[in-house]
Amino acid sequence: MINIILLGAPGAGKGTQANKLSNKYNLIHISTGDMIREEIKNNTIFGKRAKMFSDKGLLVPDELVIEIIKNKLYFVGGGYLFDGFPRNVKQAEAVDEIVKSKSIACPLIFYIDVSEDELIKRLTNRRYCPNCNKIYNLLNNIPRRDEICDFCGNNLIMRKDDVIEVIRKRLEVFCSETYPLLEYYSNSDKLYKIDGNSSENEVYNQLVSIIDDNIKK
Repeated sequence: MINIILLGAPGAGKGTQANKLSNKYNLIHISTGDMIREEIKNNTIFGKRAKMFSDKGLLVPDELVIEIIKNKLYFVGGGYLFDGFPRNVKQAEAVDEIVKSKSIACPLIFYIDVSEDELIKRLTNRRYCPNCNKIYNLLNNIPRRDEICDFCGNNLIMRKDDVIEVIRKRLEVFCSETYPLLEYYSNSDKLYKIDGNSSENEVYNQLVSIIDDNIKK
């Protein structure tokens, strides 16, 4: 059973690729971003705490993220795809513990590398539906009607953390926490760097080629 970790800055396309790969390989998609946003939407205790950080462009504390992940994995079994998790060394150590405790295969680790200018362009053009959570982009995934969700007809909105000032802060935090994570994985033969500046299909084909090669081994 294959397991995957997708790493990359905000706007790198992790969520899009995670959805496609989890469907292709029948993997359980574990997205910390989606889970945290669900907590915030439901106004839970964890959601209220997380909102204070996300509204400022700061990352949600490790302890909260790890607790949410462990609770999710407690109730499910099978192959996993971690979308944007781990984001630092402490969380990577938590993943190692999870892998060991559940006796699952060590994951393939993909870092989707995208330039800062491209990330900012993508994020400032991103919109989402607050009702069904469908994500659009005004550059390459445009709704049929201007700023209206194709699926439920709700008005699309921009996430509070997709404004330029918050984006720059998010990228700064990402770099400071994630580069040490890449160092942590640098000695692993399971770490692959993917050029994320190319098209969605080109990135997907890069990922599938590597995954299929590993499955054959």
